[in-house]
Amino acid sequence: MIEWLLHPATLAFGLHLAITVGLTLRVIGSQPPTGVALSWLMLISIFPYFGGLIYLMVGERRISQRRAKLLEQVRLGMPEMLAKAIPPLAQQRPPQPHRPQLMALQRLAERLTGTPVLGGNTLVLDGETNRILERIASDIDAAERSLLMEFYIWNAGGLADRVLEAVKRAAARGVACRLLIDDLGAIDWWRGAQPASLRAAGVQLRPALPLGLGRTLWGRADLRLHRKIVVIDGRIGWTGSMNLVDPAFFKQSAGVGQWIDAMVRIEGLTVAPLTATFLADWTLESSEPLGDITAQLRLEPVVPVGQAEMQVVPSGPGLSG
Repeated sequence: MIEWLLHPATLAFGLHLAITVGLTLRVIGSQPPTGVALSWLMLISIFPYFGGLIYLMVGERRISQRRAKLLEQVRLGMPEMLAKAIPPLAQQRPPQPHRPQLMALQRLAERLTGTPVLGGNTLVLDGETNRILERIASDIDAAERSLLMEFYIWNAGGLADRVLEAVKRAAARGVACRLLIDDLGAIDWWRGAQPASLRAAGVQLRPALPLGLGRTLWGRADLRLHRKIVVIDGRIGWTGSMNLVDPAFFKQSAGVGQWIDAMVRIEGLTVAPLTATFLADWTLESSEPLGDITAQLRLEPVVPVGQAEMQVVPSGPGLSG
């Protein structure tokens, strides 16, 4: 009997059973959607050890307690930040003659993120990469007080370098420049010479979600900052799907060819929540008090420009319904 219990096959089965029971309780306790839960339970039970390892790596949206607390503070403080950035008359919400389904989505997004639908905007959608990069560089060259940028990928070469040089020129003439670039998405860029050249020009540059052994073991290294945001002087904003890359110079050896992204250029009230989104992300990666940051940036209240309505919904692993 004792020999049977100590047999390697018995021990392996017992360990698999213990892992399966433990992770089953963990999956059920996390309360994912039913289909997701069933998929994980099948993977964990059918594939010994491997299924459990995969679940521990990517099955949960693990973030540190510190980060979760900061995210909640940001969410609760968003209305106050926007109230300071938008003049009282402009804070009046636009009429919403939308379908009930759309209004329900608007209310849900506002409850989760604290950002309402705002009118008073002018939007220009562009899907031509060269024109986008040239226009961003031109807007940066016109910056007078502040420049905020965050991207998942920054890649050297082509028109992306024109944007980089515009950032350095802005810093040289006294514009407060802050750049937040994902540590993994731009890993090759961080290893190059451009980050040092930006810092030497006076740009405040930080990696978002820095990689490290602790993050890999206790967190989710695959949860990244995927935002693409540019804000100039708190009055012009850019956001969309395009990273700071020139497709003609990015991953050409991978055989993926060139692709089409789109960005929208925004003037008006919606620039305020874009600014607030960047500031929230920056404070998560630094210990700087928010008041000190806004004072240095010399932000001024935004004013309505146009009639378009828009809602900024900053998503991420720290947000859930």
